[in-house]
Amino acid sequence: MIVLGVDEAGYGPPLGPLVVAATCWRFPVQKPSALWPRMHRCAHRLQQAQIPIADSKQVYRAGRGWVELEQGAWLAFASGGIALPCSYAQLFDALDGRWSQSRQLAPWEADFSLQLPQQLDPANWAAALQRCRQGLASLGVELLGVQARVLFPAQFNQLLHRWGNKAQLLSHTSLELVREVLVPLVEKDGPEPVLVICDKHGGRNHYGSLLMEHFPARWFRPREESAACSVYSHGQGPQRMDVYFQRGGEQHLVVAWASLVAKYLRELAMQAWNHFWCRRLPRLRPTAGYPQDARRFWEQTACLRKQLRWPRQWLWRER
Repeated sequence: MIVLGVDEAGYGPPLGPLVVAATCWRFPVQKPSALWPRMHRCAHRLQQAQIPIADSKQVYRAGRGWVELEQGAWLAFASGGIALPCSYAQLFDALDGRWSQSRQLAPWEADFSLQLPQQLDPANWAAALQRCRQGLASLGVELLGVQARVLFPAQFNQLLHRWGNKAQLLSHTSLELVREVLVPLVEKDGPEPVLVICDKHGGRNHYGSLLMEHFPARWFRPREESAACSVYSHGQGPQRMDVYFQRGGEQHLVVAWASLVAKYLRELAMQAWNHFWCRRLPRLRPTAGYPQDARRFWEQTACLRKQLRWPRQWLWRER
């Protein structure tokens, strides 16, 4: 069974990008009922191997836990078969094929370069990667790949006008990413049962019309539509596809790892943002982009922004 975990970072802040990440796995089961215990055992096996895979909010907070966040993200890249990047640009290009195009409306990124990883100790990293691979292999589990979408404010605002609200924007972006991950797999290996796990998007409980829009050849049957979880199913056997929108989806390994990747990319992008502004305004304090501090940052950069004459919609997310 192919299993996708999808999560985001930066849904609320008015500054910086929204990042949606997906991890794609193959588990040696054919039915969802057999998947959940296998996924639980896999998470337990990794914990025993001292691989801390958890919701990014538990790993990284207020500048603490960067090493753990970076290790979790890089374990995903290496285990998922991504050629390990050595720079900021290489990483974003590898994970988001549209990044080079979307950053054209993020001019503060133009002169930013950063060598990666930033803080991983080579010996500790190599040992952790070996333990991670052994833990997954012992249960017959493969991490097939990692992909992401990085929406800078200009693109975020364009899509907001198109879809009407942030919850719709997040749902459409997430399902576009799911489709982009799945289509090459089906073309390469043929149909397999698929299970997709997303966190809830805003307060919505009904996703059937969205699924039909992104997968028009599939008729999804709603099995549950509640505040806790919305579940949809299509087909049988190798054509089966189940999609879960679950509150607290990060409790599942596949979503937790997507959470770490999304947060890592978001924090790196904020380093690029702060590098640009703070280099030109030496007394300016960096920002994480969240509402209260974003207003402070916005006021303190007013004169420089006036000189640059960049459109507001390139810099500030409308909602």
